[in-house]
Amino acid sequence: MNYSDKQLLDKVKSLPDFQYTPQDYWLIFVRSKADLFDQFDDYAFLYKGEKFIDYSSCTTNPGGPILTGGWKKYTKSGAAVIKSNQWMYKSFKYGLHAGKMRALRQIKEFLYHRDANNDQHTDETSKVEKAIYNTNIHFDDYNIFHKIKLVVKKFIGLWSAGCLVFNKQDFYENMINLTEKQESVTAVIIKEF
Repeated sequence: MNYSDKQLLDKVKSLPDFQYTPQDYWLIFVRSKADLFDQFDDYAFLYKGEKFIDYSSCTTNPGGPILTGGWKKYTKSGAAVIKSNQWMYKSFKYGLHAGKMRALRQIKEFLYHRDANNDQHTDETSKVEKAIYNTNIHFDDYNIFHKIKLVVKKFIGLWSAGCLVFNKQDFYENMINLTEKQESVTAVIIKEF
């Protein structure tokens, strides 16, 4: 995905629910058209105001085990898939994911689809629902912030039941360190264009 800052900013400002550009640190998530099964094929871009800071691969989709039926352990309605092309203003706050990992925790409702067909693709075709499902922004390993850098993982596995998950340690550590003192963090998710 090769986008200029202007292309990304113009795209997110064109969304129907756009209100303003945050002045502190915030994230743009881009969901890949490829939708590779159980792989970190999406991207996130960190901004401060309209200034680009850094980017990383990530996932905006549930991992393979969840998408192909593992969701039944948590719900009867399908895997939670964050609706794309929406702003999630001030929807995250610094805290712990699963009580173990520094993360950005969901603190406000936003929009989801439910994917219950158990195939290997993320679907955004079901009725939209608004909820808090503890859809956090976190890393793909509880050992983050250790001195030994972790290998960049290719497969999502059980690291996402719907969360926004990063697989590049340096990016994630920097992003958490920059955002942890903010009262809240805004994110927006768009489809690759």
